[in-house]
Amino acid sequence: MNITNFSVYAHKPCFLLEWPNARILLDTPFDFTPFFSFMPHVYQCPRIKNAHIVKKFGIPYLKELGGRFYVEGPPEIFHVSTDTINMETIDAILVSNYESFTGLPFYTENTGFSGKIYVTEIAFQYGKLLMEELLEFMERIEARPEDKKWKKEEVCGKFSNPPFQNPAEWRPFYTTEDMHRCLTKVITLSFNQTIDIFRIKITPVVSGHTYGSAYWTFKTENENIAYLTASNPNATDVKLMEIAPLRSVDYILVTSLSRLIDTTVQAMGVGLTRTITEVLKNHGSVILPMCPIGPIFELVEAVSDVISATPGISMDTPIYFISPVAKSAIAMASISAEWMSESRQNAVYLPEEPYSHNQLIRSGRLKIYDSLYGNFSKEFRTPCIIFASHASLRVGDAAHMVEILGSDPRNAVIVTVFDIF
Repeated sequence: MNITNFSVYAHKPCFLLEWPNARILLDTPFDFTPFFSFMPHVYQCPRIKNAHIVKKFGIPYLKELGGRFYVEGPPEIFHVSTDTINMETIDAILVSNYESFTGLPFYTENTGFSGKIYVTEIAFQYGKLLMEELLEFMERIEARPEDKKWKKEEVCGKFSNPPFQNPAEWRPFYTTEDMHRCLTKVITLSFNQTIDIFRIKITPVVSGHTYGSAYWTFKTENENIAYLTASNPNATDVKLMEIAPLRSVDYILVTSLSRLIDTTVQAMGVGLTRTITEVLKNHGSVILPMCPIGPIFELVEAVSDVISATPGISMDTPIYFISPVAKSAIAMASISAEWMSESRQNAVYLPEEPYSHNQLIRSGRLKIYDSLYGNFSKEFRTPCIIFASHASLRVGDAAHMVEILGSDPRNAVIVTVFDIF
């Protein structure tokens, strides 16, 4: 067996496993870093709308904000070159979590790929929601650069904030049609369900990273291998990582090791709630730009508890969850008990809801909106807590809320991700 690494990021793995009779691609990452070379896209913001053209380049879609130069147009992304992988020869793609799933169309569409994609059911459902949200954000953008002159080294290399990568390698986001074609190639699996691909027995095992996330084991006539991607043996909201299968393998391909140094997720959670408490007690509002699935489910409950338990914070402080897929995400969280931790599973059988989201919605404390249009603009009040996408603050509703609330020093924007996704 041959192993080839195609990713430049250890925390966004992409490996190719090759046997004489099979070629299997492990994960389909993409990088949002290019987003930071593009203008934020917000609704009718004078500061951004009236940004000056960078005169020295004479390119109308290059704008200046705060002494930095940005492209006015749909943000692009970076992904592994599919020409390098030769997608036409790939027999199957294994996707470990919904974060990796979101990048699938970059690898499967218009690349010659004709194989199958394997992923757990809930990672498929949540990954599809993330695809839909990002596509909605991209469709809101009207400005389109007329050419790619800005990508030339003599232009972007002279930016006051030059790109971290070569923009010539960046790509536009995929289309809705690409997404739908990609989804037809997907086969969903349960944890510990073994499939056979050219006499290679492959099994997804609970990794504890996110809902439906898995690591993979491979059994051939000659060897047992595990592909251990993002995992968490101390998860509190999802099923606990299964360690036992790792004890019987000959080799482990390890990726996505934790980059937390001298701290833990639990300690970071305590620090986060402490900061939120201080802002609310000072009558400020908090914006949490983040993904509409996963950790947000626990954070909504934690914020509600802070509001309920802290003297000096009004019980009427609203929690806003804004996303085109917010309602679907909340609904799915309520019925995904089999993918949750044991304590949340037990709540379902009491019977109780695994999360208190629906109770918070019924009481009026948690308010769900598809976007900032319509009812939100009429009902919005401060101080408040706002959960909204996108974490890059380049597209989506979070970027607009930063413009609205950013001038008040009592308010705070709390970024909860090391990198986008």
